[in-house]
Amino acid sequence: MKVLFIIPSGGKDLYGLGKQGKYIPLGIAQVAACLEEDGHNVKVIDQRLQDIDVKAFAKRFSPDIIGFSLSFFSKDESYKMAHELGKKAILVAGGQYATLFPEECLDNGFDVAIIGEGDYAINEILKRRDDLGKVKGIAFKKKGKIIRTPSRPAIEDLDSLPYPAIHLFSPLDYIPLPKHYRELPVYPMITSRGCKWGKCIFCYQPTHARRMSPSRAVDEIEYMQGKYKFREIRFWDDIFIDDTSWAVDFCDELDKRGIKISWSAHARTDWVTKKTLMRVAKSGCWQILYGIESGDETLLRKVGKGTTIAQARNAIRWTKEARIETRISFILGLPGETPELADKTIQLAKELEADVTQFSLATPYPGTKMHELYHDKILNDDFCEVLITYLPEGYKSTKELEEKFRKAYRTIYFNPKYLFKRISAIRTYQDLKKNLSGLRVALRRAR
Repeated sequence: MKVLFIIPSGGKDLYGLGKQGKYIPLGIAQVAACLEEDGHNVKVIDQRLQDIDVKAFAKRFSPDIIGFSLSFFSKDESYKMAHELGKKAILVAGGQYATLFPEECLDNGFDVAIIGEGDYAINEILKRRDDLGKVKGIAFKKKGKIIRTPSRPAIEDLDSLPYPAIHLFSPLDYIPLPKHYRELPVYPMITSRGCKWGKCIFCYQPTHARRMSPSRAVDEIEYMQGKYKFREIRFWDDIFIDDTSWAVDFCDELDKRGIKISWSAHARTDWVTKKTLMRVAKSGCWQILYGIESGDETLLRKVGKGTTIAQARNAIRWTKEARIETRISFILGLPGETPELADKTIQLAKELEADVTQFSLATPYPGTKMHELYHDKILNDDFCEVLITYLPEGYKSTKELEEKFRKAYRTIYFNPKYLFKRISAIRTYQDLKKNLSGLRVALRRAR
């Protein structure tokens, strides 16, 4: 049978990223691979990059199912397209938003909403399209009534999953944000599901953590590098370098096979050691992102982060000593923050002198503990249309918080020391292009 996936162009550009920062949509690539494994014909339209008449394409291709992966930022556009496409195919909503709000999806043009992991859900929908009640982990309407089926068990054996269907995309068209990559094309990869920590109130992530084996991860890299000539891996695991030997075992496997490839990943400041950082650097790790979040330890405890400022300082120092680039992120406007504490966070960000520093604003997304605790304090529940949806009691106005956000970017990126460091690091024309592009992003956020 035929399945068409549509990736909408996205919503409002709240953080001033412009058209930058695109990765191959890994979730859809994974689901597509599971469908192809069963012999189905799959096509993808990525409207972020392709100017294609969706209705005309769908009419020619005549799919049995049209699938969308919904997020807070793409839901409205997806709803509009679902209504326009009509009922010639089964319209399926997946992704985080469909998991949180399946009924809303069904009330806005979709026939089925997938709840939870959807790797094999569409395969079953195709097999049981006349008896959807037997498909686990979905919601659908029957005679006007919404029916939710029993939960679908999480996939425990990640090694058993097929490699994502990258052939459905043009890898060189997907260019990440400046300073988020070294070489193109970049392969986005996830070796785990769920978060081992799972206590941060601002994060929506299942706590049931599972991980593929280091050898299976390297199998995939070896295949993707050989077939598609990927020159870099961007790991999207919430915590890639964790409190086990997994990352070291992974590096040992890379070295054993003689695989040379650049890669970047996420880590917690309390779970890295100098020894581990030195080891991963030898096997291609060039950048690590640490979510530091705040410069105040009382706030860090309040939001469930579980790290300290001393651990942040140590992790950044060790990472620099290993000659790995540092990328750090902070969240302004967390519960309990005041303008003075925001300044404390900005000062820590300046002190750490990371290669890339990014700031975001605390958002109580549905499904997070923050939403559960502070839902009555939400200023606007249209999270994709306004920058500030929650205001800590220590602030007088949203304007005051927004100014702290802009001050944060001005403090870091208009610092003469930082600018000199970036200019001194330029070696090639590509370096110049990436730095100018990054400066444009910083300017948009600082204005």
